[in-house]
Amino acid sequence: MYLENNNNKFYVSNGCRAQIKFPLLCWDLGWECAKPNLEELPYDFVVRGIDDSNYFKTVQVKQSYPYGENRKQRCDIRKSSSRGKKKKYADGDFDFLAAYNPSTKHWYIIPWKEIKHVKSEINLSSEKWKQYVLLP
Repeated sequence: MYLENNNNKFYVSNGCRAQIKFPLLCWDLGWECAKPNLEELPYDFVVRGIDDSNYFKTVQVKQSYPYGENRKQRCDIRKSSSRGKKKKYADGDFDFLAAYNPSTKHWYIIPWKEIKHVKSEINLSSEKWKQYVLLP
C-alpha cells in the first residue's frame, strides 16, 4: 500500500496497516487503547476491555498474508532481532495476539497461552483459530 503526499510515495507495510486499524477496532468495541512510544517493547498496544479483567493487557498486532495454491492466511508470530533475524517471542512478551486477515476483514484476538508453543507462524484459515474471530 502506498500513501501519496506532494507527489511523494511512501510505502506502508502490511504490519503497519494492521497497527493503524487496531485502535479503530478498540474504539468500536469500547476498549481503552494506548500505544507506547518505545519501539523496543515486544508488544504494540496496551488495552483494557479485551478480557474480563479490569487491567490493561499487552497486545501484539500482526497481519496475515495469503500463501500457497489455496491462498491460506499465514500469520508470522516472530519478532525481528537487532540483527534483522526473526526470533520467537518469549513467554510474557505480550498477553494477546491481535491478528488481522485483510481478505475477510476479520480480527482474531488470541491469548498468548494458545500460541506460546508455536515456533513461527499460524494459519488463520485453520478451524483451530475460528473461535477467536471477532465477528462484525
